[in-house]
Amino acid sequence: MGVVNYSYGNGQLVSETRSGVHSAYCFDALGNTTKLIDTTSLSVTDKFEYQAYGEVFNRVGSTPTPYQYVGAYGYFSDSSGLDYLRARYFDPNLGAFLSKDAISPSIGTFLYGAGVPTSMIDPSGRDPIITPGCPGEVAAIVAALCQKLGNLTNDDRLKINHCLVAIGGGACRHFDRGVLDCMLSFCAGFGIVTCGGPDCGPNTCAHTCLPSGFFPLRIIELCYPNLSQHGCSDIHGDPNLNNVSETLLHEMGHCCGVAHGNHPVGYQCNDLMACCILEVMHGEGDPANKCARHP
Repeated sequence: MGVVNYSYGNGQLVSETRSGVHSAYCFDALGNTTKLIDTTSLSVTDKFEYQAYGEVFNRVGSTPTPYQYVGAYGYFSDSSGLDYLRARYFDPNLGAFLSKDAISPSIGTFLYGAGVPTSMIDPSGRDPIITPGCPGEVAAIVAALCQKLGNLTNDDRLKINHCLVAIGGGACRHFDRGVLDCMLSFCAGFGIVTCGGPDCGPNTCAHTCLPSGFFPLRIIELCYPNLSQHGCSDIHGDPNLNNVSETLLHEMGHCCGVAHGNHPVGYQCNDLMACCILEVMHGEGDPANKCARHP
């Protein structure tokens, strides 16, 4: 077979050189390889189409690339038809992992991508979110929030941004595709949520760490049960929505480039974005009217 050389840029696969042929990869929005292009002749040598969980149902060409389903982020398809996701194997025919997450075996178990494979990926092979040391109810809230983030539509993002502008007047960053993709990346295994830790003082709601390492991991320490105190549980206007979700979205905002900011009505921009997102998810009434009631 010979040696195959791969080129990468910004953390993604770009091209390969195989038996003297240099080919560029083309990906869709999820990171699936859709085409291989011979960069000398500029001809398409291979095409791929996939089912929701990555099973190839239409293939043109015979280049034996292992980087097919979510190949941009390193999903490696072996000769058995399984995909290697660094920590464990995934079976696209079953739409599930073949083993539990060794770090967090109780969350999701064999579930892939929070059950939303067209929106969420899992390049680390871990559950969509990892919550070691957290009570079961927190883990369930985190998993549900990640699934709802994966289900947000473009219309939902427009509503969230309308809410942000209506209250903030443009002072805060929009909930753009980059922020959503970053949050989904967090949910897809590049984020870890813990409960309690050395940075959790008596008046602290949460703390965000941005460690360096092989994976671009982000760690959020939820200072549970401090979240019931004033300042943690009154982020949004609707008291029925959960303060764990609010605080988590606030901290995920930090991970994804949303700063506190200076706001004319006294909000932190992270708080306002968390409020608008949750109210749109809740789907009752005008999100801006509810979030504007923030004291």
